[in-house]
Amino acid sequence: MKGPRWTTLAVVGVALALSVVTWPGAMNVDALTQIGQVRSGRYNDWHSGVLVPLWRPFWRLGLGPGLVYAASVVILSLGLFGVLATAMRKRTAVGLTVVLLAYPPLLGFVIYWGRDQWFVGALLAAVSALLWMTRTAGEGRRIPTALFLLAAWAMLATRQNAPPAALVLIVAAMMLGALGTRWRWLQRRGPGRWQGMVQMAAMAVTAGVMVVMMLVSQEVVRKVAHVSHIHPEQQTLFYDLAAISIDTDSSWFPANIYDGDVERLREAFDVVDVLPLVKHPDPVIYALERGEYPDLFKAWANAVLHNPGSYLHERWDMFMHQLAINGPAEYVFHDQVDPNEWGYRFAFPGAIDRVLSYLTASTFGSGQRGGPLHAVWVYVLITIAGLGWFRSPRVERRVLAWACAATLLNLGTFFFGAGAASYRFAWPSVVMGCLVAVVFAGEQVRRRTSRLAP
Repeated sequence: MKGPRWTTLAVVGVALALSVVTWPGAMNVDALTQIGQVRSGRYNDWHSGVLVPLWRPFWRLGLGPGLVYAASVVILSLGLFGVLATAMRKRTAVGLTVVLLAYPPLLGFVIYWGRDQWFVGALLAAVSALLWMTRTAGEGRRIPTALFLLAAWAMLATRQNAPPAALVLIVAAMMLGALGTRWRWLQRRGPGRWQGMVQMAAMAVTAGVMVVMMLVSQEVVRKVAHVSHIHPEQQTLFYDLAAISIDTDSSWFPANIYDGDVERLREAFDVVDVLPLVKHPDPVIYALERGEYPDLFKAWANAVLHNPGSYLHERWDMFMHQLAINGPAEYVFHDQVDPNEWGYRFAFPGAIDRVLSYLTASTFGSGQRGGPLHAVWVYVLITIAGLGWFRSPRVERRVLAWACAATLLNLGTFFFGAGAASYRFAWPSVVMGCLVAVVFAGEQVRRRTSRLAP
């Protein structure tokens, strides 16, 4: 790409227009907590212990939450366009990018201020840069390679469970970039196949080293910024201990953290929301403030070891809710800027009311509880189908297959890592499923058109 073209500028314009209409983005307590940290200069790693400290110098120069929100919408929109533009004419890609941005299952979190949107933006930026890398060679590959590595670094900075997805994309970059002509090693026989397996193992190890180096660099940022480590995984441990306690009708919490009975846990427990549990009259959320995380972890390990069946059952039940199989998707968009001490609120109430009414209509009157369009399992199946592009002769399709693999692996980490079922955890798979469906549909239309041509 030698310079900005009207198609790229059109996507940027649409993204900025959407940002202005929904300015400064829907904000929940998580978003406001991060904003509070950048305002105060005191950070912890519950959300993003890297990006927030890096934002601080720009904050002092006037880069407020609204501008951060606009930048993230632009990056996400360009990521969508970058993927679509390799599969169809750029003018068509612009139109379909707008359609995807307006599609309710995507729009609900496009207008959300937070790291779920940041992660998807970084993921799509990495995929777009990888597609760019496969179309260039020599010195022309330097810029997309730098953008790819920056996007992978940003993925790791946004979510604690991002390393597997970043690892997959880096392996893909090695296979399709530096070693793009040898991708068919799986089809070989005899010594050649073993040679390919050794190459694959070497690339995986090299990619793993790169991910570790990125994580180390981010740890340096946390150390320099004095980011407090407060064990964000505690929320998952709370959830698991409560679920196992309810299933076995016996509390597995250490007494110094929770000494109430199981019935009180049962009243507070919700598979799609851990907050009623951690805001219980005897709130376990304060455990770490008393230095009790080791006790919590030991109790969790003991409960899982003695009740593996209960543990796997409650994890499976949560994941089925995650896929919207055991019930509708929950919290498919955030409908406000939560009350805050700094006066943040939607800049254009009339415009945002129309947007929220549109989103609510997609849920068929159930508010923030998803409707048929939010059936996550459908998008997951489409993403799984996208893995079939591994066998495609076109390198662009193989890139998308790797992107599907990275997205599915990211979703899989929530089987064990989620502290409750939430639509936002599956949102990357919804986005990828939509992209796969659009690209596949475009291929079918193009094939039929070519057959009808004289």
